[in-house]
Amino acid sequence: NWFAGQAGLALVMDETPPGNFTYNDTKNHTPSEAIDLLNSVLQSKGFTLVRRDKMLIVSRTNQGVPYDQVPKVSPDELTERGRFEYVSVLFPLEGRPVESVATEVSAFLGSNGKATALPATGQLLVVDTAGRVEAIRKLIESIPKPKKKENKPPPKREKPKPPPPVFQVHSAAGLD
Repeated sequence: NWFAGQAGLALVMDETPPGNFTYNDTKNHTPSEAIDLLNSVLQSKGFTLVRRDKMLIVSRTNQGVPYDQVPKVSPDELTERGRFEYVSVLFPLEGRPVESVATEVSAFLGSNGKATALPATGQLLVVDTAGRVEAIRKLIESIPKPKKKENKPPPKREKPKPPPPVFQVHSAAGLD
């Protein structure tokens, strides 16, 4: 409650995490750093904080992460999030084989992480902590893109030249 008030966020908490948490530090923390610090402890207790707009949602992770509440961020915004903060990122694969990339990525997912292949659009949707998603971003970038096939126009077939014209006279008897 105190942290949510300090950060200007509305706290949404259906269940209170068990135990006590005492932390003392002389360093000033940004809200992102504080959420990351709290999440590093809460996740060991089966809970996480999800920051969504002006809300701070306390969710139980052993029943799965509420994927619909996880904020969607671009790959470039990952550095603005804490390592333990859940995010959803849509990666354009730029011609890389979607199913192969999804298989490679699955080894990097945490216990509550999720990767969804979107073959029709050539994209991969990943939901996990920002630290893991950043590692997945680097993995995807390390997979070589397929070489583009040059779209050469088909060779032009030369039209056969018609035979040279010949002047001939034909009689047409019996015509008006």
